[in-house]
Amino acid sequence: MGFEDQLGEGFAPLELAPLAEWPLVSVLLTNFNYGNFVAAAVESVLRQTYEHIELIVCDDGSTDDSPALLRSLAKSDERITLIEKENGGQASALNLAYPRASGNIICWLDADDALLPTMVERVVELFSSEACGAVVGPLLVVDSSLSPLQRLPVGHGLESGWIADRVVARGGRWGVVAGGGISLRREVADPIFPIPSNSRSVVADQFLYRLAPLLVPVGSLRDPLYLYRTHDSNAGLVKKLEPAFVRERLVAVQRTTEAVNERLRVLGLERRTLDVSRNVALKEQELYLSLSGDSATWRAQTRDYLTMAKMLARDDLYGLARRSGLIALYGIALFLPSRLRPGFISRTRFLTYGHGYKLGKALRSRRMVRRGAGRRRRSGNPRG
Repeated sequence: MGFEDQLGEGFAPLELAPLAEWPLVSVLLTNFNYGNFVAAAVESVLRQTYEHIELIVCDDGSTDDSPALLRSLAKSDERITLIEKENGGQASALNLAYPRASGNIICWLDADDALLPTMVERVVELFSSEACGAVVGPLLVVDSSLSPLQRLPVGHGLESGWIADRVVARGGRWGVVAGGGISLRREVADPIFPIPSNSRSVVADQFLYRLAPLLVPVGSLRDPLYLYRTHDSNAGLVKKLEPAFVRERLVAVQRTTEAVNERLRVLGLERRTLDVSRNVALKEQELYLSLSGDSATWRAQTRDYLTMAKMLARDDLYGLARRSGLIALYGIALFLPSRLRPGFISRTRFLTYGHGYKLGKALRSRRMVRRGAGRRRRSGNPRG
């Protein structure tokens, strides 16, 4: 029976059997030259409150001391399976790790990140209580020493449920933040793997995040239990947008979406093909490149701006504040000298999103202080 038969007409999800009691959870961890961080990542898995767990580590041809470190860790704990291979990219490493996994649930962790102790327990609880085939959650961005910096996403919430029609309508976008932390039922992981690895432009996490909600309902964790570490060697979060970086990202999204569409065709799900022209986030990045260069005329730049502004105005994912802010940001940039636009856009975006977590935390602390003061006044005890 093909997937089209299982999924039925329209956008019906893949039917999933009830999850087995006390399911085995397999965590896939890929590493390339992260000797400074990988031990902490491994330790965060082994210290999970949910104990029925295995860790499949694939070292992707590291040239630092991490292979020796991983061999030592694997010898010290029978729950660790270590695979070593020549360098071929993260997708190829995940593809080699997945067949070695025996779990009913598949989780994914980057070697420079870490899990909070209750992460796997909460994932299992959500899979057991809701009819979902994938689980995502907010990320807590941390520095090299794991001190909190920011919670993601900013500007929109996490979506859950059966959202395939929305994902298609938005050209692959949905309320999630990629970068690690996705968990899948094995029945869902089987048609997703192997991840296309013939091109390094196909981004492994984007492939997983774009394809999973087209197959099954999604569950979302409320609290950030995945620690996304930012440091000098990763480019997942950048303080300053650079045109070259944006161009690479646009190519990656295009190639990854093409790979997702090809897999949908293999599964007989052509009706769920993604059209990147509907992706307003890509339109925003294309507009950034247009405004950052001198090749396009002001009239062409204005046309690009109006196209993005119309898409944003109709968007059902971003909140009103984010939509209005982006329209205003690029509208102001349009009237600046071209040499000033990239810095203005990148600095404004960083100030807005980069300080969102700290601002929210400060406001929550202020509200707690005010509530405490109010309770003390009502009780007649000004000192508490």
